[in-house]
Amino acid sequence: MPKMRCASRAATSEADHNRAAKAVAAMLGVLLGLGLFGKFLTSQSAHADDVAKCTARGIAYFQENGAFPKLSDGTDARTVAGERCARTTTAF
Repeated sequence: MPKMRCASRAATSEADHNRAAKAVAAMLGVLLGLGLFGKFLTSQSAHADDVAKCTARGIAYFQENGAFPKLSDGTDARTVAGERCARTTTAF
């Protein structure tokens, strides 16, 4: 008479495999998420640097044109330069 395989052993092995596959998928998801988050932080940092450089160009522009530290309407030139550069880093 042939030996019969234990059905519960096969089911346990399949359950272990599924559990391991889910763990690997979760780890890959975490690593991907961290990579994207790191890229996001880097891009935010680069944007902040671009805004700072643009603002410095704006201040220099206002100084060259005699509109520093206050513009003709009385607003602060640094504030105006920062606001313009926050909208677009090619303002100056």
